[in-house]
Amino acid sequence: MAQIKNFQKTWQALSDSEKNSFYLKEILPAVSQSLHEQLNDFKKQNNFPPYKTLVTTLAPSINPTLLMIRAIQPENCVIFYTDEKENLVSKIKIFLNELHIESDFIKLDRINHSDNIAIIQQTIERYKHDHISVVCDITGGKKIISTQIGIIAHSSNIDIAYIDTHRGYIERDIPLPGSEILYILDSKKKIITELKTVSKLRVTYDAEQFKISFYLDHNGRSYSFGYQRLKEGDKLSISNTFKSLYSSLNNSIINNSPVIDKELKQLVKYISSMLLPKELKKFFKDESFSEIQLILDEELIAIPWELVLNFIAIQSPIFRVLHRTKEFHDHERTVKNKNAIMIIGSMDNIPFCYDELRARLIANKIDIMEAKNSLQLKETIALGNFSNYSTVIFFGHAVYGDDEASTGMVCMDGSIFSIEDCDVFLDSPPQCLLVNACQSAYGNLFSKHSLACAILKTGVQVYIGTHFLLEFNRSMTFLESFYKYISLRRSYHDAYVMAIEELKRIYGKDDISLYNYIYYGDMF
Repeated sequence: MAQIKNFQKTWQALSDSEKNSFYLKEILPAVSQSLHEQLNDFKKQNNFPPYKTLVTTLAPSINPTLLMIRAIQPENCVIFYTDEKENLVSKIKIFLNELHIESDFIKLDRINHSDNIAIIQQTIERYKHDHISVVCDITGGKKIISTQIGIIAHSSNIDIAYIDTHRGYIERDIPLPGSEILYILDSKKKIITELKTVSKLRVTYDAEQFKISFYLDHNGRSYSFGYQRLKEGDKLSISNTFKSLYSSLNNSIINNSPVIDKELKQLVKYISSMLLPKELKKFFKDESFSEIQLILDEELIAIPWELVLNFIAIQSPIFRVLHRTKEFHDHERTVKNKNAIMIIGSMDNIPFCYDELRARLIANKIDIMEAKNSLQLKETIALGNFSNYSTVIFFGHAVYGDDEASTGMVCMDGSIFSIEDCDVFLDSPPQCLLVNACQSAYGNLFSKHSLACAILKTGVQVYIGTHFLLEFNRSMTFLESFYKYISLRRSYHDAYVMAIEELKRIYGKDDISLYNYIYYGDMF
C-alpha cells in the first residue's frame, strides 16, 4: 500500500504524454492486485466460489473496465459496448489475450434501449446457466446501460460489483492511488460489502512460559515483533493492577467524572509500557492501515486493544477474531431473515420507561421477548423460537462474576443466563448476537473466563458486547444506528462501524463509547 500511495508523487512529475502509460503499466496492476486480494479474502471468509464470468461495459476510457477485469480476474469476460466505443474494443482485446481471459464483445444500440434490455437479459441468463459464478460490473459505460445491467442482475440473483474512490481522483477517470474501493452486492443476502485491505495482528499467549507473542500480516508481508516474557510473579501483579484501573474507570463512568480521559490514558500507558514491544509500536506509528483484524487467544481478550491501538496511532476500524480451538463449533452459514428480536432482561436502575422502550422497538420493527427468568430464556432458545432470526439483541444488565455460573445476562427476576447456559445455542445459533449491556465483552486477563468467548464457541458468527460500564443514552444511540444499517442490508461489520461513527458524531471523537463496543467476527 505504501508503494501504491507513492505512485502519486511519480505521476505528478510526469509529462501528460507519459501519464497514461505509467498508469496502465504501474498503477493499475498494483491497485487491481490489491483489490483482487481483498476480494479473495472476502470470498474465503464467506465460503463463496471465485467469479468465473465478469459482465461489464466500455466507458469512454478503458481504465475503469481494465481495473475491474484485473481485480476480478475471471475466466470469461462479457463486454457490452456502443458504436462510439468501437475504437476501444481492439485495445481491450489485447489486454484480455495477455491475461488469457476468454472474451465476448456484444454491440448495443445507443438509442434503442428496449432491444438492449432483451439482449442484455438473454446474455446474462445464458452465462448464468453455463457458468457457476457470474458478477456484473456497473462502474463504467453509459449510465442507462449500466443501470439496465444492474436491474437485470439483481432480478436474476447475480452479484453486482462497483469500484469507487473515497479520496477523489488525480485525473478524470483515475482515482487517487490507494483510495480505490471495491463494493460487492451479494445477490443472496442482499448485503452491500465494502472490501478493504485488512492487516492481521496475531497475539498469542503461552501460559507455561508466561509469554505474549506478536505477529503482523500487512500489505502482503508477515512480520514477527517478538514477545514479552513476564516473570512468574508479574502475572498476578499485572492482572490486579489491570482490574484496579478498570474499576476506577467504571466508577468515573457512573459518576460522569471529568477525569475519564485522564484514566483512559493511564490505562493505555500501563498496557503499552508493560505488554507491547517497542518495535510494534514504532511500526504502527510509521505505517498506514485501512482495517485491522485482531486474532487473539482467549486469555488476552480483556485488554482494550481498540483503545490502546487508537492512542498509539491507529485510526482504522478494528475487529476481533478468536484463535480457534476444538471447543469452537462450526455451522453452515444459512441465509435467515434480517429481522431482529430483542430479549429484554432486567431493567433495574435503567433510566427509561419500559413502555417507551417497547414503542421505540416496535417503531424500528424489532420483535420483543421478555426474559422473565433464566430457565424460561434457556427453554425458548432450546425450542428454536429464535431460529428464524439472524440477529438477536439482549437489552438489560450483564454481570461478570468469579466463575461461569455468576457471569452472564441478568433476567427480569435477577437470575442469570450464564456461561454454563450458552451451549443451548449450539443447535441453532444466530448469525449475530448483540449484548447491549455493561461489560458484556469483559474478560479476566490471563484467564479463560468470558461470556463473549462462550457464545462464540457455540457457532455464533458475530458477537458485539462492551468492555466497560455502559451509559444508557449512548447504548440506545448505538443500538438504533446498528439496527438501522442492518435493516438497509449492510453487513454486520459495516453497521457496527457506522454505529460507532454515529456515537462519534453525537458525543465527540474522544468519548469512551467509541472504544467500549467490541466486535468479534468476520466482515460480512
